[in-house]
Amino acid sequence: MNGSVKDAIKSPLADYHAGEKEINPLNKMLDYNSSWADRADAKLLAQNAKGQSPKVLWLGCADSRIPESLLCGTAPGEVFVHRNIANCFHPGDPSATAVLAYAIEHLGVEHVVVVGHYGCGGIKAAMSMAKERTAAKSSSSASNSPPASYISPPDRDDQGTSSITHWLAPIRSLALAQLKTASN
Repeated sequence: MNGSVKDAIKSPLADYHAGEKEINPLNKMLDYNSSWADRADAKLLAQNAKGQSPKVLWLGCADSRIPESLLCGTAPGEVFVHRNIANCFHPGDPSATAVLAYAIEHLGVEHVVVVGHYGCGGIKAAMSMAKERTAAKSSSSASNSPPASYISPPDRDDQGTSSITHWLAPIRSLALAQLKTASN
């Protein structure tokens, strides 16, 4: 493992996470970045300034606990990365499709790695929504009326939750299909 990756194992925010809340996390990160730049490999930085030619595209979760450089022991410039909630790849998502096209067509990436992880909050949320929907359908079929939460659209003021629900819809659909298969 090279020095820059080893150095990153001790988080610049370790003191902040240890309970010293008076430390501004953004200032601590900026200070660490400046310190890292001072001790970084000058040849590596000069090489990376000329451009990138990673051989791997990492499609991963945006979870802050899953840093690909630490997991894989890679240096800056070795992996092209796209991360989002629950590492979903929607064909209609212009960001994901642009990353994939750029990685393959312009960077010459040879390997596309789709990475999941245990305890993913996005997957848990999608599974929970699917189970709630299955339970709601079971109870509504007994009463012949769907619950109000499935009649009304999401509150328009809650665009964040609505966006997350929309983003996780394909996973929720897979979970619903799996729950249906398991109940038959």
